[in-house]
Amino acid sequence: MAEQLTIHAKGKLLITGEYFVLDGAKALAIPSKFGQSFEFSPTKAPTIVWNGYDYRNHCWLQETIALPLPEEALSVDSPRGRLLQVLRSVQSLNSTIFESGWQVTSRLEFPNNWGLGSSSTMIYAMAQWANVDPYELLQGTFGGSGYDIACAGANGPLLYTVERRGQLTTWTPKFSNQLYFVHLNQKQNSREGIRHYRKADFDKELVISELDALTNEIVDCLDLTTFEGLVTRHEALVGGVLGLPLVRERLFTDYWGAVKSLGAWGGDFVLVTSHRSNAETVEYFKKKGFATILKWQEMVD
Repeated sequence: MAEQLTIHAKGKLLITGEYFVLDGAKALAIPSKFGQSFEFSPTKAPTIVWNGYDYRNHCWLQETIALPLPEEALSVDSPRGRLLQVLRSVQSLNSTIFESGWQVTSRLEFPNNWGLGSSSTMIYAMAQWANVDPYELLQGTFGGSGYDIACAGANGPLLYTVERRGQLTTWTPKFSNQLYFVHLNQKQNSREGIRHYRKADFDKELVISELDALTNEIVDCLDLTTFEGLVTRHEALVGGVLGLPLVRERLFTDYWGAVKSLGAWGGDFVLVTSHRSNAETVEYFKKKGFATILKWQEMVD
């Protein structure tokens, strides 16, 4: 009989590269302290019993799926439909995985609207459990560049391209105590963002070259002032290509530091810099209605 297995997968933050990583841009990505754990226990019953718990230990997903996997035609927008899609993809990559039944328990460590990778951590963990390629599993399910999959098992920051996947970098900003992550009180739909990106008309080779250069400069940057200039240039370049307003212009026009979108624009977290005190920085964003503010050390693994 198969063995019981416990797997922890880390969340992700995309510092540079945004949508352009899909087309070969170099992206700077970091695993977060918050992730998701999974317990896979083999059973004699011919079923998959899945119990998913959120960060408050509330059970949000309870599904029992008979084996062999049913041919239910369900929308992947429903929890059961998405779970079935992933299980079928796992089976297509490992035909023996469901020779026994399984009881699976998942535990998320962050609010789902934080956008740190509830889906990518699931894909990574299930690939480890089934001993299949996580990037193949990703392409058979959610799709995407795979940087989030690389983060799920990484031991530090990554320079990621779709061609070479993740390469560890020693990027640890000397000014990390002046960096914060602020949540924008909503979760951005990555698939919608990608659709918008695909409609944009731009010189792909030129823009990717410029973004790669900015990523390299950001990794090598030694002081806050230079970093602020670089992320501001990155933000302006991406916003110009996508035809989207910059989050600083939309929400924080009177803020004293730099504000940079992370990943899909319009939601989740932004990275902000501050040369002022922690108390003053936190107070600014709270007065604006944004109460979730994490220091770099609180977020980054």
